[in-house]
Amino acid sequence: AGSASRLMRITSYNVLAQCYVRSAIFPHSPAPVLKWKRRSEMLLAELAALDSDVLAMQEVDQYEEFWAPWLQSKGYEGIWKRRTQMTGNKKDGCGLFFKRDKFDLVAKREIEYNDVAFGRPVGYVRDTTSGGGGAPPAEAPTKAEAAAAVMP
Repeated sequence: AGSASRLMRITSYNVLAQCYVRSAIFPHSPAPVLKWKRRSEMLLAELAALDSDVLAMQEVDQYEEFWAPWLQSKGYEGIWKRRTQMTGNKKDGCGLFFKRDKFDLVAKREIEYNDVAFGRPVGYVRDTTSGGGGAPPAEAPTKAEAAAAVMP
């Protein structure tokens, strides 16, 4: 029983933001399954069946009005971050969610994936847990150091 209680299910799922769904991009998909009402029902059924302890989601749009209430009702807590607005008015983002009865959020850092394009050091992070903006590190960390900063 001891080892079974330490098992966890982790899922990474690209939900394909509805703002990117176009029949021209998906010509082999029947039009009814591309409609949000049907897609959202199928996505919720799939994610509920997976019942993951940790859920990483990509291309998440309609977060506040659709995803946040559903995630909360299923016992999840976590972070959602909209894609950078510096390259256009993006409506989607990524989220990392966890079952609140199994995990606690102890720290949060937002990372902009376009830092290099905007002239910031690779691995620049802005710590948002204390409400401060944070400053870039004196020396930019290597990619391995930046990855290690987010890995347990």
